[in-house]
Amino acid sequence: MLAPTASQKKPIKDLTKVFHYTDTMTRKPTRDNDPYEYMAGFGNRFQSEVIPGTLPAGQNNPQEPRFGLYTEGLSYSAFTAPRHASFSTYMYRVRPAAAHNGYRSNYIHKSDIENCFLTLNPKVGTHAGQAEWEPFPLPDEQEIIDFVDGLHTLGGSGDPNLREGIALYVFMVNANMDHRAYCNTDGDFLIVAQLGILDIQTEMGMLFLQPGEICVIPRGVRFAIRLGPEHIMARG
Repeated sequence: MLAPTASQKKPIKDLTKVFHYTDTMTRKPTRDNDPYEYMAGFGNRFQSEVIPGTLPAGQNNPQEPRFGLYTEGLSYSAFTAPRHASFSTYMYRVRPAAAHNGYRSNYIHKSDIENCFLTLNPKVGTHAGQAEWEPFPLPDEQEIIDFVDGLHTLGGSGDPNLREGIALYVFMVNANMDHRAYCNTDGDFLIVAQLGILDIQTEMGMLFLQPGEICVIPRGVRFAIRLGPEHIMARG
């Protein structure tokens, strides 16, 4: 049997018959309705710029960045770490991070937020039995509760001043974080979406978090959380 000529070959519309399933999904977003595109590669080093030619060449902290920008760096490892284990982020801003409207701690103003779980803290105690919770109630429509106001402590261990431990929180929100941002200085923030879509704006870019997905925001990174399209409440 003679092989078909090029004109007789039919175009292949199903790519799974040519490529492996994982190859066809490498550039696909986490969900079909995710409006953002992400850089792929866990543990890789990335760079991006809004205006071409903004990033400095051959160094991270030039004396005079282009376009009069301010250089700011976030370090996630000790300065003595070897090059391959040194992780940091350099950002070039129009305005410095110090030009904000003031810092306010929600730990002082909220009675249901706790970050010290040592035995010397009279507010916490040890529960030896198994604990199980029903879904936490969502805010009333008359209330305006964003992510910061909707945080509640469930439990934890350790203390952030000792640089060890963990804290568990739940959040129930029905409003966007407009004109303010949040910064977790205790540790990395792992957010799990349980109900509703979260549209998260960080200093590095945007994240679209849907139920069943998780995201990690590093310690010290400012972020704001808004409700997803056509969503009026969220919980996680």
